[in-house]
Amino acid sequence: MEHEFYRGSARRAEVGMRRRVQAVLGDDMPVRWSRTTIDLRHQLKGSKAAVWCLRVLDRAGVRRQVLDFLAPVLFHVEALVYRGDFEYEDAQRDGGTADPQWREGIEEILRAYEIDEPAILGALAELDDYFLLESSIMEGRAVLDADLIQRTCYSRCSGATLLLRIGYRLAGIRPDERLFTLVRHLSGHDEISTDLPSYAEDLQEGLFNVYRLSTWIYGPEAAKHHLKRQGDDMLRALRHDITHTDAATLRLFAAIIPPIVPLNPRVPSVVPRLLPRALLAELLKLRIRFHSVAKAPRFPAPLADSRPIASAA
Repeated sequence: MEHEFYRGSARRAEVGMRRRVQAVLGDDMPVRWSRTTIDLRHQLKGSKAAVWCLRVLDRAGVRRQVLDFLAPVLFHVEALVYRGDFEYEDAQRDGGTADPQWREGIEEILRAYEIDEPAILGALAELDDYFLLESSIMEGRAVLDADLIQRTCYSRCSGATLLLRIGYRLAGIRPDERLFTLVRHLSGHDEISTDLPSYAEDLQEGLFNVYRLSTWIYGPEAAKHHLKRQGDDMLRALRHDITHTDAATLRLFAAIIPPIVPLNPRVPSVVPRLLPRALLAELLKLRIRFHSVAKAPRFPAPLADSRPIASAA
């Protein structure tokens, strides 16, 4: 049963998005939907990133009734990402090969919506490369050097970039590529704090963790200092790029970094349009400073751990 929630232009936007999203259900679409199979575990793991993406689109000004029809696609894509994550983790433990259907399923979805474009496919390829890099680290085939920290953080956050690219594209927004450079710095920094709460559990289960990687590279006593320093380097690069980015891109990036005190959900999309570029850049740097405090790494005590044997350089 369907209900009519919207009227006027809102209703027209809803109808247009519904037609686009549901067009893939036509019998004449040669889509092998079996490749997109997921289970509840994948859905629950991917839900946090999908909700984040929808909130970003909302703050960017995408109408709520449009988001209602985008949500199933974004949730499903991110669930497939976690299907791939689990496939690679199982392969690392068992010494097998990861099933590529997670990626093939995402490619099927992209083709169905006709958004299988170089930028989106490039983000998907980078995510697959990250899974391979993670496997090489956990299997002792990677040389553990200092550059590996930022390399893993940046390539790992391509999952968030992929989802955001898909969300923008389906919503009819075509951001400048500089936006995703800013997102990459911020998401790469956040990968550090995200891994810290699960450090002990990941170690026990033999899984990759960026703090664990840092202890292997620098030793347990120096790991905290060096990991924090590399996170600070990513934020420094972000502030530098903000200084040299145009106003239109900064306004979209403002949807990624909401206000310090959000009085209204629409404030992030309204205020940036009222500010000149230089003032907006300074405002975003201030938001990043507060974000870095909220996401400040809280390092657990390092645990006894064995470093994988790296191959020769």
